[in-house]
Amino acid sequence: MEKLVSSWFNNKTLPQSYIFPPETRPGNHVIPRCNTIPVVDLSKALGHERTAVVQQILEASQEFGFFQVINHGVSENLVNDTMNVFKEFFELPSEDKAGIYSEDLKRPCRLYTSSPNFNREKVHLWRDSLRLPCHPLTECIKIWPQKPTRYREIVAAYSIEAKKLGLRILELLSEGFGLGSGFFGDKLSESAVLLLNHYPPCPDPSLTLGVSKHCDPNLLTILLQGDVYGLQVLKDGEWIGVEPLHNAFVVNIGHQLEVISNNKLKSAEHRAVTNLKVARTTAAFFINPSDDCIIEPAKSLIGTDESPVYRAFEFKEFLLNYIYMEGNFEKSVEPFRLHAGIRIHLCPNLYKLPSHVRPGKLLVPRCNTVPFKTSDYHLGKIHLWHDVLRYPHHSLEEEVVATYQIEAKKLGLRILELLCEGIGTEHEQTKDLQLGANHYPPIPEPSLTPGIPTYFDPDLLTILL
Repeated sequence: MEKLVSSWFNNKTLPQSYIFPPETRPGNHVIPRCNTIPVVDLSKALGHERTAVVQQILEASQEFGFFQVINHGVSENLVNDTMNVFKEFFELPSEDKAGIYSEDLKRPCRLYTSSPNFNREKVHLWRDSLRLPCHPLTECIKIWPQKPTRYREIVAAYSIEAKKLGLRILELLSEGFGLGSGFFGDKLSESAVLLLNHYPPCPDPSLTLGVSKHCDPNLLTILLQGDVYGLQVLKDGEWIGVEPLHNAFVVNIGHQLEVISNNKLKSAEHRAVTNLKVARTTAAFFINPSDDCIIEPAKSLIGTDESPVYRAFEFKEFLLNYIYMEGNFEKSVEPFRLHAGIRIHLCPNLYKLPSHVRPGKLLVPRCNTVPFKTSDYHLGKIHLWHDVLRYPHHSLEEEVVATYQIEAKKLGLRILELLCEGIGTEHEQTKDLQLGANHYPPIPEPSLTPGIPTYFDPDLLTILL
């Protein structure tokens, strides 16, 4: 509990562990709060202007990945009651929140600070968060906080309305793409999570962030951002501020919609900044596919001159990789891209290395010696011809892989002991371990590109199968 920012933020100085590197901190630059983020009046979708509304949502999702909705049908009284009860929760005495505070990532409903990776991250975020699972609602509500009074009643009613709103927007997107009614129903939108973020007043907003730059890994996000500014969206390399509107919701496109649309919709990077004077509380309602839902580009959205940009995958596979890559935009989606498909067809030069570092067509002898060589070039925008699957040691599930990992580590430790014995030093037990698999598909021109360039392994020892 003592880690919660809300427990100590009045100390007046920003701890070093919350200061971001110069290249990622917001600084003192004035970010324009513009009105260019489209605002959609959903009430018009009920009448003869429905087609125009559908087109407006499609264009906003393609250009910005964000838009705001007004006249959305969610009761203003319910919205106000919900925001008030959220604020009341974060203002509760520590003893009333202690029972729900947890650093256990397996606990579905928990209060935590910064991020789930608090103990591993290099810089902390200036926020406290409460995660509330919402599916199935009748079961999830039993593990929600019991205080403040009426918390469960109000938040349950709100989550139902937020889900209805999200499904309504998904139906309009489906209509715009000609996918048919109910396309995003069932498993594609089965699950939901409500994430409350609380940002206390910050002694120096120029040095830290409430949420760092990221894209949402889910299908669609419905954000209740209240009346305090803090959301910024990256557009054409520049940050723009999303001005809070009265009784409006911010909607943003998640990674899964980007995949299903075959990159026709955009999942935009965004962040949350802090402020010096007032606290800010927001509620993000994430609409997710079920864990075992198969995500892939919709076949009807792949043009005759196109190929699918992504392979099919289970949502839980994407989510595990997203968490492991800490939300990094490129690294989160990279293992799911079909490099041998649309990218090779449209952009062959992305895989052609400079002539002085290509493998070429020279016959390289297969010998019993391992040459060591350094490289004097930087890959830049050149891609490597391989797909990578990483197995972090803490999330292995399959028995065969887990058993192999144990045996590989035993072998590595045995070799290290022999090396240390040979040079007369003691061997300290290694703690960190990572298992990775590289896959190199057949390539049309092996002389122009490698699977992996010349490099040295940065670790202590590598066991290669």
